[in-house]
Amino acid sequence: NSKLRLGIPLSHFKQLPFCTACALSKTAALAPWKSKLGSNARAPSKRQPLPSVQCAPLECFSMDLFGPVLPLSAAGHAYGSIATDKATGLVVFFPLTAKSDVLLAVKNLREVHVLPHGRRLKCLKTDCAPEFEHSAVSPCCRSHGIRRLFATPGVHTDNARAECAIRIIVTNARALLSCMGAP
Repeated sequence: NSKLRLGIPLSHFKQLPFCTACALSKTAALAPWKSKLGSNARAPSKRQPLPSVQCAPLECFSMDLFGPVLPLSAAGHAYGSIATDKATGLVVFFPLTAKSDVLLAVKNLREVHVLPHGRRLKCLKTDCAPEFEHSAVSPCCRSHGIRRLFATPGVHTDNARAECAIRIIVTNARALLSCMGAP
């Protein structure tokens, strides 16, 4: 795929006993600042992190959406919601047909993954996308006493757990599609 910039060239895997799916899942995309400034460029300086919120397992999640993804799933889902638990690293995926269905993902997270374990969802960190900020998610969180945290706009490291989980899932899905001969 010409749009995929690989950190480890596929040619390095030709001498090793890896299938195409394994080789693609082991490659890493170049950071945007390296592609513009050359491979010897240094990372831009990072801002000071915000004070962290201490949470017990299944109480504080980072959530983000990704998509649209083609081909669509058999059920017609084009988007996905990823939520990662801050304490345990648990990753929860919920398929969505549209970005506006994000409230379903928040309710699923709370009712299926948190409440049955005797916990209460106390904190939900998202980016400032309209589907999180200006939708029914905010009133739902207020009514259940869920504290909302928003990542700084344009700084993907503020919601790093969710972003990392999305990158891993999308990379592995692309590798599987490539192995199956899908476009």
